[in-house]
Amino acid sequence: MVHGRNYANERQVTTPRATTSSSSFLGSGMTRAAYFAVLFGAVLVFVFWGGPIWSAGPADSHLGRFAVSYGAIIPAVGLTLLLTRAYSTPRLITAVGTLWGIKLVITAALYFGFGPRGGMFGTPATAAQRRARRAAASTSSAGALGPQEDNNDASASRGYEAATGAFEAGGLAGKVMVDGAPQKSALIVLLSPQAGRKPAAAAQVSIAYDSDAGGFAEGPFVATSGSNLQLSNADGALRIVDVTTPTGAERAPVPPRGKAHLELVDSGLYRLRVAAEESAETALVVVDHPYWARSDEQGVFRIEKVPVGAIRVWALAGADGRLMVEKTVQVKANAVTEVELALRPVATTE
Repeated sequence: MVHGRNYANERQVTTPRATTSSSSFLGSGMTRAAYFAVLFGAVLVFVFWGGPIWSAGPADSHLGRFAVSYGAIIPAVGLTLLLTRAYSTPRLITAVGTLWGIKLVITAALYFGFGPRGGMFGTPATAAQRRARRAAASTSSAGALGPQEDNNDASASRGYEAATGAFEAGGLAGKVMVDGAPQKSALIVLLSPQAGRKPAAAAQVSIAYDSDAGGFAEGPFVATSGSNLQLSNADGALRIVDVTTPTGAERAPVPPRGKAHLELVDSGLYRLRVAAEESAETALVVVDHPYWARSDEQGVFRIEKVPVGAIRVWALAGADGRLMVEKTVQVKANAVTEVELALRPVATTE
């Protein structure tokens, strides 16, 4: 006797459901949430790999940032498809390809907006470009950089070289005044001094901007040529800093609570102004020699071992460096030459 099959007693075998076409985003086999999670993770890797992109220096390489952020998408997509039992080679290729395309658009905007070159807001010149401009400028007539020419046509010092042996020198001392009162924190710079002491080594100079604290920290600032300028932004919004240099102008985007960098190749007067903030301005003087000083609380300053002979003394003060004066003095050997510098406002030519 043949018995019929008892289907009621048979165990039903079910197959795990794969991602359906209706839940597959852009044909990737992934859900919309999983797709954008991978994209967001890859963008984060790009922004922070090796340090935040806005903190990178102009000479830093970003090869690792690009390679890792793009490469990480492949295993992330593969693992997601395997976990959801939706893996297939066409889906892997589709997901990786579309994610790379979308990420390219996003990271390109981030790189040019917040990267060290700031291409979206104007590309800072490279050191080689600045040297070329300086060489071209040196072939033209070199006027003095002083209060009567606040236009950066000339550098504060050109081609300074330290003395190779002993040299005759004296001291220079004096007082800086404004309207008959002593001026503290004034910057006193000798223009085009003869060969003398060795200049200080290049270093990093930092200038901070905080709108809640009134803008830039009090200037004017001073740095040795070849130094690196670090601009810091304490605000929660992007700030664009317009930098007028001795040979041109540049724009430096400084991200929220981040930093930007600029190499100080040319000697001379730099003016820094935050775009759309009329009162947010400061001054920076870059020198290639050691002959500069700051006045104390009584406006007094002193510079040692100055090469003998006629020397132009330039002083500036004020938050924006627009109180200036220039005077020529005769430095005598083994003596201290006294000079009084009365600052006066200088109108901008901009």
